[in-house]
Amino acid sequence: MQDNPQPVLLISGCLLGLPVRYDGGHKQDPFLQEQLAKFFQLRAICPEAEAGYGVPREPMHLEGEPPRLVTNESGREVGELLLTWCNKSMKELRCPPVCGAVLKARSPSCGVSPPSGLFARHLLHHFPGMPVVNSEDIQEDTSLKNFIVQALDYYHSCSSSKG
Repeated sequence: MQDNPQPVLLISGCLLGLPVRYDGGHKQDPFLQEQLAKFFQLRAICPEAEAGYGVPREPMHLEGEPPRLVTNESGREVGELLLTWCNKSMKELRCPPVCGAVLKARSPSCGVSPPSGLFARHLLHHFPGMPVVNSEDIQEDTSLKNFIVQALDYYHSCSSSKG
């Protein structure tokens, strides 16, 4: 057993090359994957696939405030499944503790910028102070380094408060 495990960082599975997007594709980002893996154990997450929507699936978007998850073509409100999964997953993310998240921009579940996706909202609510960013926001060296420092600081502050 490792005495000093690497901090765990959530990252959208599609950014790691997993075929979990609505169309069965991915948005692999080798640069982010390589840079983040130097400091963190990367934990892939795809709220829509893990909640049970399947791959491929009808594209979805957010509507209204509070946001509702609605399918693009049929116009069905389908958010209950994702919200149930989000509530369950928040408990699971505490062990091992997660120190940050890099999520796919403009996703109805993962997008961080307004409007925030349903999963991103849950993360920000349940883990106040934890750095959570859109992948597009850390593509340059300075912003990536700042995010890494913030995530490691969060990890160390959580570790020291338990010890």
